[in-house]
Amino acid sequence: KKHFELASTQSQVERNGDSTLMADAHYGIGESLYHLEQFPQAIEALSTFIQTYPKNRHIPQAYDKLAFCYLKVKNYSAAKEAYAKGVETSPQNVTKADEVFAGDTFYYTLAQALENDGKMKEATAEYKVLLEKFPQSQLGDDARYRLGLWYYRQKEYRTAETFLEEVLAHAGEATRGAPALLVLGNISYAQERYADAIEKYQQFVNQYPQDSALPQAYFWLGMARFQAQQFSESYSALAKALSVGGLPA
Repeated sequence: KKHFELASTQSQVERNGDSTLMADAHYGIGESLYHLEQFPQAIEALSTFIQTYPKNRHIPQAYDKLAFCYLKVKNYSAAKEAYAKGVETSPQNVTKADEVFAGDTFYYTLAQALENDGKMKEATAEYKVLLEKFPQSQLGDDARYRLGLWYYRQKEYRTAETFLEEVLAHAGEATRGAPALLVLGNISYAQERYADAIEKYQQFVNQYPQDSALPQAYFWLGMARFQAQQFSESYSALAKALSVGGLPA
């Protein structure tokens, strides 16, 4: 996003309201603190700017920066409130403003922050908001993968499969195709659907021979073939898992 610009003419000052050089200076301080990653100080400066110059043209951007600052200090409710205010004060209609303002990046960053803070249930809700509001977002497949992985870990396999299969449907441009396929294989294995698991693990090793998870894929392929009493194929896959290296000790 572009950094702030000073009000350069008197007509610009009159047209935008509250757009004085003093207002620009206050906003510039807040944005500078944001870029310096001094987030508590940035919150104070941006909040003061918003309260002092409520009609300034930088108000939506100020709320944008304020929302991300609140994310950094783990005040998630305040971050969502600031984001909503930014959308509300944008000069465009709400739907368009939602896209131009923090948009999918905001919801994704919020979900990631919640997940990193161990609040996965809250994170799943924000990932779903992202998918609902921005179905064409480039961040969508990563959100679907995170949701699929979460539901897999909760043993809600059908829901997990739904999200992960959506990732594979975009495999041409998705960066999460390989891990999604591996988790789908693990879901089949966990449910003792060994033929399905073998198919997915085999697809992984054929399609992603350079992926860092290749040793694990060969390992689970070997285990699935063992469970299916395909002992010769099991031996080959397990030996391959050892030969390529990288299996956890």
